[in-house]
Amino acid sequence: MSLKFDLGESEESTNTQRARVPSASLPVETLELDDTSKVVTDTYDRPFEWVKNPVLRKELTSRMSIRRMSKANRLALTLFMAVVLPIVYLIIARVLFINSSVRDGRDIFGVIAVGFQMAFAVLLAPTVTSGVITLEREKQTWNALLLSRLTSWEIVWGKLLGSVLPALAMQLIFIPILIMAALKGGVSLGSFIGAEVFVVFCTFFYGIIGMFFSWLCRRTQLAAASAMATVMISVVASPVMLALWQNLTSSYQAKPETFIPLWTNPFYVMLQITGIESTSGVQAWQSVGIPLFFYITSAFVGWLLSVVMLRRLSDGPPEMTP
Repeated sequence: MSLKFDLGESEESTNTQRARVPSASLPVETLELDDTSKVVTDTYDRPFEWVKNPVLRKELTSRMSIRRMSKANRLALTLFMAVVLPIVYLIIARVLFINSSVRDGRDIFGVIAVGFQMAFAVLLAPTVTSGVITLEREKQTWNALLLSRLTSWEIVWGKLLGSVLPALAMQLIFIPILIMAALKGGVSLGSFIGAEVFVVFCTFFYGIIGMFFSWLCRRTQLAAASAMATVMISVVASPVMLALWQNLTSSYQAKPETFIPLWTNPFYVMLQITGIESTSGVQAWQSVGIPLFFYITSAFVGWLLSVVMLRRLSDGPPEMTP
């Protein structure tokens, strides 16, 4: 009897201990997870700690690495940097400093800033960002990225910045030419800095548009086509609307500076920032108000698209949601 009693007591004590293990260990595990998450979150709150984002590093490594380029792309890049670019620099330098006037310098500055830099910002930015999410889906790594310990903000910011920085780096090839043209044409320092700040802003804005369609669509080709169609319609629509309005209204001819839809056109806004249009009837308040209107409206649209992406990304993959 004593033997049976001892065995029964040992079984009850063992069961009691097993029953207490989950209740005793569960708070400890929860506290450890909470502490770890706080450490990860606090590190990104420090200044310049955002550069440690693994998504940002991955995007920059894949886009800026020359080793990962194909042989055709390497050859094209080498020919452009070693042959085409020096020839272009020599031609423009000869035009600027040999038998040229101040007006020629301002014209060249306007052509480069409005024609080349804005074209790069409007066309290249949505192209490079329209595949940042769709490519992850096609490789079947997007769900794993969402289920990682990275926040939605870190994923979106890392993808956007990692795609936009190479596009901004390509803009640096125009800076020496712009400096020469600005010195020859007497362009003010404020106009020069304002033009470059506007180029950076437009690159990020149109990059957000491309990334939004990359999140919205399932395929890279569809996302790129949708982003480019949206950008082209937004750029071309305002001049077409102005031309139609001027043709339809016989009594009142709408002027570009008073036609508000044209204020959303980045090329027209760049003309106002650089001050190239000498024949324009733009008043002093309009030269400041037109760029400010573009900044406010574009920032609001970019913020709205970002909020939609961040809120939907926080729900996790659709396959894992109940």
